[in-house]
Amino acid sequence: MYKILFHIGSIPVYSYGFMASLGLIAAFICSIICGKDRNFKTLKTIYLILFVFLSGLAGAKILYIILHLNDYIDSPLKIFHITGSGLAWHGGVAGGIIFMIWFSRKEKIPFLDVADLSVLCGTLGLVFGRMGCFLNGCCYGKPSDLPWAVIFPRAGDLPRHPTQIYESLLVLIVFLILLSLWKKNRYKGEVFCAFLFLYSTVRFTVEFWREHFLPLTIGLTVAQLISLGMIILSVIIYRKFCRSISP
Repeated sequence: MYKILFHIGSIPVYSYGFMASLGLIAAFICSIICGKDRNFKTLKTIYLILFVFLSGLAGAKILYIILHLNDYIDSPLKIFHITGSGLAWHGGVAGGIIFMIWFSRKEKIPFLDVADLSVLCGTLGLVFGRMGCFLNGCCYGKPSDLPWAVIFPRAGDLPRHPTQIYESLLVLIVFLILLSLWKKNRYKGEVFCAFLFLYSTVRFTVEFWREHFLPLTIGLTVAQLISLGMIILSVIIYRKFCRSISP
């Protein structure tokens, strides 16, 4: 693949880091534009998105280490490698939510306002992040004979599902739906609940084509089991909100 996109002098620019940076910039722009709809101050939105990103990165790394503990016992220095193949997305969600809770209390802004804006902008950033995974050649799919199957060098010579592109395109659709809900602004927390439900559904589905290296439980991957839990949680929260706005 294109693990290194180009060099600045002798310094390599890695595709995953480059795309993640583009995603963060896109999230900043989204937060500045959309934050005005609910009277967020520009500097606070930038601060919020930056540290949700960093907290999410830390949470994603921690969960990945827990799930692949044996690999890190053998090579502990791998803990400091931040690449697309060393992160677990659901840990990122948890890390981001922890920071959102702290931020909302510190700034005395309702948590659901913070959560709605954060997941809206974060979803846009994720579109770029998954493209970074594709260029990096990680998070690839199972072998496939479909015309658009791709050979990933680190996975051998067999063409495989480009699951990173599948997810990137589906997440773009999720972002557009969330943006529509944000503009309607029917009640606080709707965007957050919709994100939990829609992204978890996307991830649950894409996992069927994605290569995995952890043992299955009742025929499902760890990511699918966590996604199911998030789907159930989002439905419970959504029903609570619906009851609160019913005439």
